[in-house]
Amino acid sequence: LGKWIGTLIVVLGLSIGATFLYMFGNFFLKDLVREKFLNKFGNAVKRNKIKRRLKNIINEAVKQISIKFNYSYLVIAKSSMLDNDYTNIKETLFQELKKIK
Repeated sequence: LGKWIGTLIVVLGLSIGATFLYMFGNFFLKDLVREKFLNKFGNAVKRNKIKRRLKNIINEAVKQISIKFNYSYLVIAKSSMLDNDYTNIKETLFQELKKIK
């Protein structure tokens, strides 16, 4: 009988403790977690859109411009790319790639 009462006390204690810990985390830490991780994952759509645009432009540039493949090229994108028109970005990047020859 003593084992069962001890087991019951432990199970209830763990359940109540876990519930209080969940309530504490939900009440006090929810905003902190949201603030830390929302910025990391919230901008993924924007980053992916910029990546897709750059990949498409570079693929077209490889077909149309003679690019030296024995070099490495670093293209750094700014957040203003989201506001610019695709053709404007393409023309600018083509002009810069033509200067490299």
